Amino acid sequence: MRKLYEKFEALGRHINRGLHQDMYRELVDLAALQRLVPLTRAYHPWSSFAMRPSAISLLINEVYLNGAMQIIECGVGLSTVYTLAATRGRGVRIIGIDDDANWIENIRHACIDEGFDEACYDFICAPIRPYSGSTEQSWYDVEVIQDFMNDHSISNVDLLVVDGPKNKLCEQARMPALPELRRFLNSDHLVVLDDIQRSSETAIAKSWAQSFDMNLRIEHDVGGVGLLRSKGSLKKMVIV
Repeated sequence: MRKLYEKFEALGRHINRGLHQDMYRELVDLAALQRLVPLTRAYHPWSSFAMRPSAISLLINEVYLNGAMQIIECGVGLSTVYTLAATRGRGVRIIGIDDDANWIENIRHACIDEGFDEACYDFICAPIRPYSGSTEQSWYDVEVIQDFMNDHSISNVDLLVVDGPKNKLCEQARMPALPELRRFLNSDHLVVLDDIQRSSETAIAKSWAQSFDMNLRIEHDVGGVGLLRSKGSLKKMVIV
């Protein structure tokens, strides 16, 4: 009987810790949301696919505290809108990659409604294709992305945000992002990988850190993201 009681007691402590953790994360996101919402002129609906508000605040902090001026986003959305809203007049440019043409148009119209300078955003509609001849790995159409980057002389990008493609596409669907886009980044860039709570994203982040000699910081409570920066960087990992 005593052993059964001890098991129930341990289970109660575990549930209590989980509830406290969930509450803390919700409070962190609520505080971030209160800072974000006043930045826009119109209402923009949130969905379960959107980055957490605290993750978006982290992207904005990277602009203000570490001087990020060019951003590549894999998977466009509210992060695009709120980052541009928070950095009006600073010359920040976002190149957004997505496979959904209708969704891109939704975000483009949101940017127009907000009155953002058209020079501050570009969108690449890159359909999903088998990656590097593989039957198991798919990713955005590499040729479409490379053609755009070369035609627009994209280089020295400061921040890579990886929130797409959707995880249901294949196992570790986002793995090709850094290997394919690294050539367009500057030597002291930050990579933000969303949905780090998923085992596939954790594996991707650890693989990138090892392959490209980067420091990895996993933030479950703030943003739910993995942060990667070159080991020789003098810049700090910016946390909300």
